[in-house]
Amino acid sequence: MTTSTSFETLFRPRSIAIVGASSNPLAIGGQPIRYLREKSFDGDVFPINPRHAEIGGLKSYPSLAALPSAPDLVVVAVAAAMVPDIILEAGRLGVRFAIVFSSGFAETGPEGEALQVKLESAAEEGGIRIVGPNCQGMMNIADGVRLGFGVPYGLDYEVGGTSLTSQSGAFGNSIVMGLNGEGVGLRHYVSTGNEADVSTLDLIDAYLDDDGTTSVGAYVEGLRDGVRLRQIALKALRLRKPLVVWKVGNTDSGARAAASHTANLAGHAGLYFSAFRQFGIIDVDDIADMADCLKAFAAPELPASNRVLMVTLSGGAGIAMTDRTARYDLATPPLGDGLFGDLRKILPAFASVSNPLDVTAEAISGGEAFGEAIRLAGQSGAFDMVAIGLAAIGGVAATRAVTAIADMARSTGLPVTVSWTPIDEAARKGVDLLRDAGIAVYPTPARCIRGLGALWRFAEARKRLVQMSAVSSPALTQGGSTDLTTLNEAESKAILRAAGIEVPSEKLVRSADDAVAAAGTIGYPVVLKIVSRNLPHKSDIGGVRIGLGDAAAVRAAYEDIVAIPARLDRSVEFEGVLVAPMLPGGVEVIVGGMCDPALGPAVMFGAGGIHAEAFGDVAFRLAPLTRGDALAMIAETKVADLLAGFRGAPPADVEALVDLLLKVSTMLIDQRNSVCEVDMNPVFVRVQGEGADIADAVVSVTSAGPDKGELQLLRPEPAREE
Repeated sequence: MTTSTSFETLFRPRSIAIVGASSNPLAIGGQPIRYLREKSFDGDVFPINPRHAEIGGLKSYPSLAALPSAPDLVVVAVAAAMVPDIILEAGRLGVRFAIVFSSGFAETGPEGEALQVKLESAAEEGGIRIVGPNCQGMMNIADGVRLGFGVPYGLDYEVGGTSLTSQSGAFGNSIVMGLNGEGVGLRHYVSTGNEADVSTLDLIDAYLDDDGTTSVGAYVEGLRDGVRLRQIALKALRLRKPLVVWKVGNTDSGARAAASHTANLAGHAGLYFSAFRQFGIIDVDDIADMADCLKAFAAPELPASNRVLMVTLSGGAGIAMTDRTARYDLATPPLGDGLFGDLRKILPAFASVSNPLDVTAEAISGGEAFGEAIRLAGQSGAFDMVAIGLAAIGGVAATRAVTAIADMARSTGLPVTVSWTPIDEAARKGVDLLRDAGIAVYPTPARCIRGLGALWRFAEARKRLVQMSAVSSPALTQGGSTDLTTLNEAESKAILRAAGIEVPSEKLVRSADDAVAAAGTIGYPVVLKIVSRNLPHKSDIGGVRIGLGDAAAVRAAYEDIVAIPARLDRSVEFEGVLVAPMLPGGVEVIVGGMCDPALGPAVMFGAGGIHAEAFGDVAFRLAPLTRGDALAMIAETKVADLLAGFRGAPPADVEALVDLLLKVSTMLIDQRNSVCEVDMNPVFVRVQGEGADIADAVVSVTSAGPDKGELQLLRPEPAREE
């Protein structure tokens, strides 16, 4: 829907009508009235039910039209078939938001889908925004707005800065209660249901505009607009309001028998998580994980780098912390000689003065050594985050530890997380004091590190914000068409060449004599390859002959290749033989791209050759790429070690590889309505300064792609047939 309506009306309505209101406080239409009263909502509430004169002590009206004035917000809890007419009536009255509890729409099948289309048309006609249908409602916790059904809508919550949205109603309720139990302060919650109009991205965008929201959590099954996701993520980075997203449904639901490695390797989930990493979105996989990340963002400052100091009272806790640092890209640098000497003077002789720093329990119970140690370490300039494991302490030791930690965090400005199992009242008060100081407290050392990992992911993305913002994102026609044509290798390379991507000089032939002539022109040794759009993986059927050093070898190889289609148990469109130079080799990689139906164009990089699908060592980024994105993709893969020079080998030409990734990104954007998949495998990355060679390529185009005539103009006319 295109109507621009402030979400202030949804979040803070001053008057609410409930269509389908019930006198039963346990019924779906009765719970909102009950909860509004219990939470002291101070606006007007209008029950709508023609069978009652009064509901819950409030005057009941027969229809929306009978109200004394138009409400800000309408809640609809009636049979699905009645909903479109109610929305039309609400729109005529000037209502700007409706929450539709009613089910029986697109989630039920074709008839429900048709009814949802009718609902969307009614909303468009009436100029009214809809949350739902098939949703469980919303809460503005700070202002007592509880418009939903289910246990969570009647509970008390710690008011805070986290606003939450969920594409699941019942499970969303569990998330709300789980976050509250984990000590996450909540502000808004909206269940989006079928998202006939208001989407998850709409709500996240609105939360970012809300002054009281400091972080956003989302439970997501799918998102529909990759360009808008990028825009919202960049907005969140600019505003320093982190997005923490639990994305589920991580099987390849859109899988098909794709011709390219790229589509097989991507998987819908892989693209989502790559996009999250690219734009600083924190991905989580359960309620506790979401809580751990959201709590960490209470820290007043973000870390300047990923250098973490770990301080414990027990060697075991330090090991548990260290085991998790690599998972979250955190560095654990040594203390340095000066700091080591200072700490050695004040800590017990049996303390382990390293990183992790095991100060031992004696450092807390015996005096001020603990406080002095963390002060010295925090002020050393060697670290940008601190994780502290307090184990099970209480009493005076707990009070002393809390004071020291809060003082250190305040004086240094470093983000600090603490793992602690409070054992008495002093410890429980200490936990509250730490939280008040912006220091997140966790029950385990591993979760303590998880919080710091979330802080660094967001902080690192903010460092790239200027670079990411400088890359324009044009309005993209979403790809993912199932009506694709896979081009043969010669045609595919013609597409690449036309896009400014350098490919080797090759010749498509259809006779042995022409193959020999082409080899003489190109220069021995050469490679011969079968050309057929039905055989994208030529080496699997013996369709590639390499290292051919003379005319006799070329002629023999040609005759072998042309006989292949007859030996296969399937129909193959034989289109000729490609004569190509024998490339000098290098590190084998795969470079590709695809258009995802939800997220748009994406670029892929990984280990190439026969290892591409076997190992799945790949990374993705949404286009358009920045140079930093390209370098980050390369660094994510194991093949990065080979490119850097493995076991004495010279470094490969990473700059040439970056240039290729950026050109693929540009091609996917410029030809977004025609080119849907690109697969270059292998690409040989030569030694530093010598470039990269594309040995093979497959491009798939949509119906808007080039026709046969256009392709003939892009590549040389094949030689005559024998």
